[in-house]
Amino acid sequence: MTLKIKDIAEDAGVSIATVSRVLNNSQPVSKELRERVMSSVNRLGYRPNILARGLRMKRTFVVGIIVPNISNAYFTDIVRAAEDVALEAGYVVTVASSDQDLVKERRCVDVLRNRLVDGALVAVAHRFESDLTPLTGADVPVVLVDRRLEGCTDCDSVTVDVRQGAHMAVTHLALRGYRRIGLIGGPLDVSTAADKLEGYRQALAEHGLPVDESLILMGDYTEASGVRLGREILQRQDPPDAVLVANNLMTLGFFRVVKEFGLRVPHDIAFASFDDSAWASIVTPPVTLVNQPTYEVGKAAMELLLDRLEEDDAHRSEPKHQVLRPTLIVRGSS
Repeated sequence: MTLKIKDIAEDAGVSIATVSRVLNNSQPVSKELRERVMSSVNRLGYRPNILARGLRMKRTFVVGIIVPNISNAYFTDIVRAAEDVALEAGYVVTVASSDQDLVKERRCVDVLRNRLVDGALVAVAHRFESDLTPLTGADVPVVLVDRRLEGCTDCDSVTVDVRQGAHMAVTHLALRGYRRIGLIGGPLDVSTAADKLEGYRQALAEHGLPVDESLILMGDYTEASGVRLGREILQRQDPPDAVLVANNLMTLGFFRVVKEFGLRVPHDIAFASFDDSAWASIVTPPVTLVNQPTYEVGKAAMELLLDRLEEDDAHRSEPKHQVLRPTLIVRGSS
């Protein structure tokens, strides 16, 4: 026999309206009534008809997430947190990787729109050229995650102050006595890479260290570019004595080159990284890094999105922008 809301109401000794309020979270219900209803729901094994509920509320209860690379542990953590929050609220998540490619990102955006997602979290591939209008133009709320999209005034955002993170890392290296500090950065069409470069330059200036443009190499946030640029910077006639590497994948590539060249860390070359990874604390020596609160980023972004979905369209609030702070973890590589 298919259970209905009235069966839950009879079992719990409450009205059908009360059960509806609890299941749809549409109006405040006392803790005692909520617990009584959910006890009956769990005991009887009631499963709501999501399709009917969606049609009634004009929602699909699906949210989309677009990230550059889901295999990167940094974005995996963000997605996991967002999914945890979404599932608790009765939503399912669909995830796509743009591979840092504008054409593929646009296909991902179109797919989400065609699947009628209720909202989306997006870590854009390009801070100037990414186009989210298929979603925002259809009044689908979007929260920008990790990265800014310049000129986008309609989207909420949750980012990390990576400029300050780069500043902290370079300051740490400078205070350790390193004077030729290089940077292996990310693509400057991504806001995080531009911000890290700015923090790097600012810290050098504050500590009276010259900016040697030959020691600033910009990669693409992949392990392969960490290998390529690691070889390039370490083979210079006057190489750096320390390097800041702008993400975890490039750091892995750079570390491979350090080992390949037989260099002692930190005696021959010191380095610091962005983003914690499972391997960063167990290699020899363990890696000094700027740790970003990835789980908190995903959690905050999904909470912002769910808040938007509950807003009355006629009384929509101004876009909200949350900026979280990173922390510096000092280990043996510096």
